[in-house]
Amino acid sequence: MSNGNVELKKEGAVGWQEKLGLVFPNPATILFILTIIFVIISGPLTGKSFPEIIQFWGKGFISLYPFSMEIILLFLTGYALAITPVFQKTIRSLAEKPQSSPQAALYLAAVSIFLSWFNWGLGIIGGILLARETARELHAKGKTVNYSLLITSGCAGLVVWETGLSGVVPLYLAEKGHFFSKIIQLLPLSQTVLSPANIITSLLLVIIIPIVCYLLHPKGGVPLTQEQLQAEGLEEGSRGDRGPVKVIAERLERSTTLNVIMGLVALIAMIMVFSGGGNLNLKNYLFIALLLGISIRKEPMDYPPDFAKGTKLLWFVAPILVMFAALQGVINLSGLGEGIGKWLAGISSSGTYPVTTFILAAITNLLVPVTGAQWMVEGNFILSGAKAVNASIPATVLAFGYGAAWAKLIQLFFLLPWLGVTEVRVKDVAKYFSIIALASLIIFLGSLLIFW
Repeated sequence: MSNGNVELKKEGAVGWQEKLGLVFPNPATILFILTIIFVIISGPLTGKSFPEIIQFWGKGFISLYPFSMEIILLFLTGYALAITPVFQKTIRSLAEKPQSSPQAALYLAAVSIFLSWFNWGLGIIGGILLARETARELHAKGKTVNYSLLITSGCAGLVVWETGLSGVVPLYLAEKGHFFSKIIQLLPLSQTVLSPANIITSLLLVIIIPIVCYLLHPKGGVPLTQEQLQAEGLEEGSRGDRGPVKVIAERLERSTTLNVIMGLVALIAMIMVFSGGGNLNLKNYLFIALLLGISIRKEPMDYPPDFAKGTKLLWFVAPILVMFAALQGVINLSGLGEGIGKWLAGISSSGTYPVTTFILAAITNLLVPVTGAQWMVEGNFILSGAKAVNASIPATVLAFGYGAAWAKLIQLFFLLPWLGVTEVRVKDVAKYFSIIALASLIIFLGSLLIFW
């Protein structure tokens, strides 16, 4: 996928989505602006000297460097799972099920949300691949389709992006000694992702959002274009005929036995971890996803090239994570974050604080649609504010995830690399995402006000 292709899709935006793009520049640009602003205002507001503020900036980068790398690995391991031959074979089988385009819209949304709950990389990438394959199957059957709605439905897993089993914030807070352990200790997934309130919310989303996608389908459809039929970019590429094995090293590189052994070792290791009292957290989740991605491939050397492909889709994420880690040092080490936490507590009660968090997370995710980067900066004062008003910490964490996920339905920047390989334009999917955003907003806010 070329950068030019992505730019072409950006230019296709129209209406309020286009205006949003005119107001909000590239997240990296916003980051530079925010860094300059906070470096300038932190000193006068906190009484710290300019050299101290610069020192805080450097310390912030160092303190959260491991977390930044974990976020990147979370995406890459999910991507590598989504393009395995096993998963793609499953997709081809699933694509044969729908018999009409409206039925496919409902079906794709349900599958995308279900998969995304377990792994958001698998759900979004797999959802797009399934949407494309389903559209092709319907075309082959002589059916007309609404391709842009099917692609939107394949991306419906965005609604559980941050609050499923691969939600970066809940997983991170389930680790002992996490960065925010001075405010709250270990927060197990049983209190967040696996809590009854979040399970109910997730079930409502997996039922209601597919119905919304079904109802959004217009009466008619159009045949797929040749460009849409031939679009490629996320599938696993063919390894080609590499000829007979000539040396021992090559025999080992092609050994399926090694992959099977690796999978068994990983399985035994995880059984020992959990039987010994371990819990599912970010590090354990990454270990499972990494070893699963390796073990379900045919040969050991199949994994590195696929893993490397995923890095091409992280061109805007990695530097943003690192720079936001530095920015949080300025905000939190200077004392500015403590003041923000007190302000949030001052405008909320214990019952309304999660809603306040939802609104804050949604607004800031519109600026920078990378949730891990958001949490680096905001986590400290959000949790401090929750403790100050005695609000539910699990509800606050989930509210942050709901807000960040909801914003991704509005600010489609994060989807541009995926849309660039589907041969649909941003303007074609934006109108559908807007309705999905409205429906999910009702569910999210209702969940925070009723279930917590």
